[in-house]
Amino acid sequence: MKEAKKNILNISKYIILFIIFFSFFLFFSTGDADVIWNYGFSHAIRIGEIPYKDFNMIITPLYPAIMSIGLFIKNSWFVFLIEQSILLLAFIFLLDKLLEKKIYFLLLIMLSSYMIYPSYNFLCLLFIVLLIYLEKNNKSDYLIGFILSLLFLTKQSIGIFLLIMVLISSFDFDKIKKRIIGFIPMNIIFISYLLITNSFNSFIDLCFLGLFDFSGNSSFNIIASLLVIPVFIYLIYRIKNNYKDITNYYLIGSFSFIIPICDLHHVSYLLFIFILILLINHNITYNLLFKVIFYLVFIFSICFNIFVLHKERLRNYKFYNYNHFDHYYVDEYANEYITKVIKDYEMRDNNYMFSCDSMFFNIITDKRIDYFSINNYGNYGYNGINKMKKRIDNMHDVYFYLNDCTNRQSATEINEYIIDNSQFKYEIMGNKVYYKE
Repeated sequence: MKEAKKNILNISKYIILFIIFFSFFLFFSTGDADVIWNYGFSHAIRIGEIPYKDFNMIITPLYPAIMSIGLFIKNSWFVFLIEQSILLLAFIFLLDKLLEKKIYFLLLIMLSSYMIYPSYNFLCLLFIVLLIYLEKNNKSDYLIGFILSLLFLTKQSIGIFLLIMVLISSFDFDKIKKRIIGFIPMNIIFISYLLITNSFNSFIDLCFLGLFDFSGNSSFNIIASLLVIPVFIYLIYRIKNNYKDITNYYLIGSFSFIIPICDLHHVSYLLFIFILILLINHNITYNLLFKVIFYLVFIFSICFNIFVLHKERLRNYKFYNYNHFDHYYVDEYANEYITKVIKDYEMRDNNYMFSCDSMFFNIITDKRIDYFSINNYGNYGYNGINKMKKRIDNMHDVYFYLNDCTNRQSATEINEYIIDNSQFKYEIMGNKVYYKE
């Protein structure tokens, strides 16, 4: 009877968490460029496009490939958010297994940052937590090598760094051999796919050689950097006292989250791993007082986030339906902007948009996802700006839509090149339309 009651409580907990996660995404992830780009990659795979060859993705493809599965049932943003909510439940389940009641210490940092948003970084975090769980429970080295291959296939820079750290920390040739053997099969399958689809060269160019261009996107936030200092101090202490502890090397490997961008968002992933390892390695417990304080802070954080930071959303936003973006939460002006631009943009097959909005409008109008769908500097391979200029030179009888939707990563040189080599025609809701003969 007690066991049945416990199972009912667990199922209820996960149902409630699913509703919270999905509602959070539905209300607060609209307009987030990174989330739309990630959905766009999965959408492109769903409609049969080939990563790297057809569109400029700069990470290994496991996350968009996994997230494309549900899109074969219904290709929509709504389904994409459901899938991420399910991944989050799997993440919570894993943390429950690893920490049990100590999970309370981690929930606030999860919900107070963007780390739970749909992204390949989140899947990397899930795999790192899974690897730590496998290590602490002395699971098969072949299995650990296999999960490391999935981590590499999610984001190559993090995967390589963690692989090196894990191999170094093994201190046993037999363990290293087994982990390498476990790492190889999935990567053979991936390389075979690249060769069969004739996308191997594009993959190397975008995901490795393009890092030389992507270094221009590096950033340094003082507050974020200060938050990293305790992690360094803890690492020095741990290595000095127990250099063979495997968690030290997972923490070192997690610094790859903040290279080359050290901002609060990327640092939150490192801090999460740091706190997780603290909870694993030290006898930190909580009592009734802590539990009461936790729930009070938790409820206050949610209320403050919704009713203070996002009160305009509650007051002025509504749900609108667009092609592939059903139940999209925006205000009346945004709906007018989206509706008018869609009508104009889908008039011609030879329209191309180059701005932060490109992916969004290409999905809605069922245009192909291509090298114009993301306008970030560093997303075009080695010497990418010149490559894009040559691509534009070879395009004729086309219309380009440009607007002021830019960020610090935007490749504004390409916008300027389009303006210099095309003729201005008209403007629609802030989008200036240029024609290139």
